[in-house]
Amino acid sequence: MAKEPTKPLVTLYTNHGCPWAHRVRITLRALNLPYSEIIIPLDRPRELWYLEINPRGLVPTIKISNGILKDEIMSAEGEEQERKGEELVTALEKEVEPLLEGDGPFSGGSKDLALAEVRCG
Repeated sequence: MAKEPTKPLVTLYTNHGCPWAHRVRITLRALNLPYSEIIIPLDRPRELWYLEINPRGLVPTIKISNGILKDEIMSAEGEEQERKGEELVTALEKEVEPLLEGDGPFSGGSKDLALAEVRCG
């Protein structure tokens, strides 16, 4: 007997114009989690039923069974990306700085400004 498809436990309140919501969709797909999507129009005031779910009216909001993750999850994601970005900068500095030793800060490693740099100002 074939299994009936299970109802998604995740509901994503989203708008396809929101980059944060797009990241959540990508993550849900990458994790292969089934989810249902409810589009929230951003070009008009939020409806009362949505403000009861997310009083700030922002997207994305993720509802998992009975729990709700509001847009605050995005700030945690942003902090994680910032940490990874700092690690990348540190690694690049470690690799690139020795290559630049003795070079000046201006175009082509010069210690003096070029005329084009002076004009661009």
